[in-house]
Amino acid sequence: ELEAGSFVACDPSLGSAKPSGPIEVVTDYFSAGKFPGRDFDFVLSLSCLEHVPDPFAQLADARRLLESRHGALFLCVPDCSRAFRVGDIGVCLHEHLTYFTPDTLKAALSSSGFSTEWMHSEEDCVFAVAPPTPAGAGSDCGKFADRAGDPHRMWLDPLVRGVHGPVKTGGDLVRRCEAEGNVALHG
Repeated sequence: ELEAGSFVACDPSLGSAKPSGPIEVVTDYFSAGKFPGRDFDFVLSLSCLEHVPDPFAQLADARRLLESRHGALFLCVPDCSRAFRVGDIGVCLHEHLTYFTPDTLKAALSSSGFSTEWMHSEEDCVFAVAPPTPAGAGSDCGKFADRAGDPHRMWLDPLVRGVHGPVKTGGDLVRRCEAEGNVALHG
C-alpha cells in the first residue's frame, strides 16, 4: 500500500530473519551510521524511542536520513500522562529509559529539528508524524543541545536531589515537572 520500492527493518530481535521481496533486514539497533550514503522517505518508529539511552541522538539520526528527501518520521511511544497525573509509578518499567507525554514528545521532536504535523494520544499511546524542519524555518533544533550527551541530567538532577524540595511520590514528581516545564523523564 505504501508503493515503496524497498523497505528496511532495523531490529536486533529479528535474528536471522530473511524476508522475501523488497525488505532488507538489519538485525541491529537503528542509527544513521548503519546506512552510509543512503536516505529515506519515511522512518517508522513503533515503541522504540523510550528504550534507547539517548533519544535525542536517535531523533538526530532519523533526521539525517530524512532531510534530503523531505521525508517524515512516524512514531508511537507510550503516553505516560495519565499515570503521572494519578501518581501511578507502575508506568516506570525497567526497560523504558525515557517517559513521554504528548508535550514532552513534541518538545523532543522540536529540539531535534522536527516539525510536528500531526499528533494523537489514545489508549496510553502517543502517535506523531514529524518531518524535519527546513533549515532557517525557525526550528528549535539545537535549543537543548547541551542535553545531548547526558539528556536527563539538566532536568532530573534538581528534581531527585531536592533542590526545590524533596520528591517523595510520583505525584510530587509530576507537579514538579509541570512547574519546571516540559520534561521527558529518563530512567
